[in-house]
Amino acid sequence: MDEPGVVRKVWLFSMVLGHSRWPWGRFCSNQNLQTVLRSHIAAFDAIDGVPSEVLYDRMKTAVIGEDGDGTVTYNRSLVALLNHYGAVPRACKPYRAKTKGKVERPFRYIRQDFFLARTFRNIGDLNAQFEDWRTQIADPRVHATTGRIVEEAFVSGQPSLSALPLVPCNAVLMVERCVDPARRKAPRQTRPPIRGSTCRKGLWPFTGPWETAWRRRETHDDLGAG
Repeated sequence: MDEPGVVRKVWLFSMVLGHSRWPWGRFCSNQNLQTVLRSHIAAFDAIDGVPSEVLYDRMKTAVIGEDGDGTVTYNRSLVALLNHYGAVPRACKPYRAKTKGKVERPFRYIRQDFFLARTFRNIGDLNAQFEDWRTQIADPRVHATTGRIVEEAFVSGQPSLSALPLVPCNAVLMVERCVDPARRKAPRQTRPPIRGSTCRKGLWPFTGPWETAWRRRETHDDLGAG
């Protein structure tokens, strides 16, 4: 083990295609916005296409809030990234079991079939094992709801996805910055998040270091998982 006896928390970012139930996932050491954006990019690359809509379970890095009229406010940087890929965000309606369950169930499956009682050296090893499990077990299985083999359904649904953009994604990864011309650097305050999914005003290229729903997992390197 890389750090025997050290307890660490890991988060799982997962994106599951609604038609085929084809899963993609990555365990991460944090769930900050940069990790969320990077994981979206990696997921779209793995899918080799982009769905027209991405459904979220109201995680804080995606959904900022909702007013009394039901207008949802999304994170500005996430919206900019989805705009680049030609997708729009949609938040699960509160207390609606159908859409909420569609987002939640894959985590239960991954937890029970993959994560519990597993040993791993570090997060890289954990993700390598997850990828092997996904391709060898999750993808070839017959899905209980659709009655179809996941991988075959994924292949048949591939033509309905939009093509990946030609411009490299790291060239347009953005966060909001308000630059003070006198100081030539971003102040600590930020402007309010945008509403809807189309506004790009106030976005500047982001050059800093590089997740649809999250579940926290505690790991103990001696035991692998706990």
